[in-house]
Amino acid sequence: MPHGFARVLMKQDTVTSISPSAGGSEGGAILTISGQYFDQMDAPARVLVGGQNCPILSVSDSQITCRSPAQPNDNRTVFAGGRGLKLEVWNKTTPQNLEDIMAYNESTPGYYTTWLDSSTYSFPYNSDNFVSRLSGFYVPAVTDDYRFYLNGGNLVTLYLSQTGLPKDKDSGSACLNSH
Repeated sequence: MPHGFARVLMKQDTVTSISPSAGGSEGGAILTISGQYFDQMDAPARVLVGGQNCPILSVSDSQITCRSPAQPNDNRTVFAGGRGLKLEVWNKTTPQNLEDIMAYNESTPGYYTTWLDSSTYSFPYNSDNFVSRLSGFYVPAVTDDYRFYLNGGNLVTLYLSQTGLPKDKDSGSACLNSH
């Protein structure tokens, strides 16, 4: 290595399993998170379950244990701190307006969901009769003006919420240009 240069190796923590994978909303279960690079070099380990802090019981390079918190009943389906975006799709549907789509849920026929690591997604089939909804959190690093670009074949809008609760969403928070 040339004189005056430093090599920086960055490792991103990797989760390979969480046990148990399901539990009750009352909390108190001991969760074991297995993976790599839980070394706490940059900051103390922090685990969120349903957006709530899961108090840490132990940490090693390959395992974290914590006690699950009780979950509030506030109808959230996406939580701050999660990786990726939640993509929900309803096949074989033709809504008349955006309000129809906002009422769709897991019980609406043709539903499936997946998690994405980016906001760009190409649907693996060619269909005109489907609806998709992308949900997630964006926490800006600095106070500034931000632009969000939407692209859709038909009805498109952007809803923002300062609380993360669906009931607090607002489409009037941004100027929208769809293309």
